[in-house]
Amino acid sequence: MGGMTEMTAEDYVSVERAQQAMEERGWRPGTLNEYVDGWASLAEEVEVGYSMTVDDYTNDLAVREWLDRVLPMLAERVRASLLSRLAPLDERFRRSTVTPAGPLPGCGTSTWCRLPRTLVDELREDAIRLNLIPSEP
Repeated sequence: MGGMTEMTAEDYVSVERAQQAMEERGWRPGTLNEYVDGWASLAEEVEVGYSMTVDDYTNDLAVREWLDRVLPMLAERVRASLLSRLAPLDERFRRSTVTPAGPLPGCGTSTWCRLPRTLVDELREDAIRLNLIPSEP
């Protein structure tokens, strides 16, 4: 936990409460760390080329949406720690994605609804079929 002092009981309680609240709102059960790990692997996958369908992709993007929604529920120190863990991942994701030409199906208006620059396999086919590929900037 790079430079962060030990988490207090209140910190843990805020994390537990946030996870519980999200589950009650219909989100897939999971811990804060599992969601951060999910975002890390998606950021990595997007760099090399995400190969599954657009539906799989937007489903995976929801991991970042979950993290955004959890942030305000967390104790200050946990929030600061989480933001510092997310910053480099967010940067990697932004660098390896573009704004799509149209909305990604099922992705709403989240700032994370971006299209990988490297399009391969099924996602590439879906992006072409749905006219999501932006013309060159």
